[in-house]
Amino acid sequence: ANGKQKEYEERYKARREEKKQDKLKVLKRTGIPVSEYKNMETKLT
Repeated sequence: ANGKQKEYEERYKARREEKKQDKLKVLKRTGIPVSEYKNMETKLT
């Protein structure tokens, strides 16, 4: 079960990174500075 758990966590992290990159791409398209996005992110978490 331990190996499965690790595999799941790896996939989960990868997906989160992907989502973050997608968000950054969208923000760049809309013209929001990345610094502002980072501020928003720290407020959210």
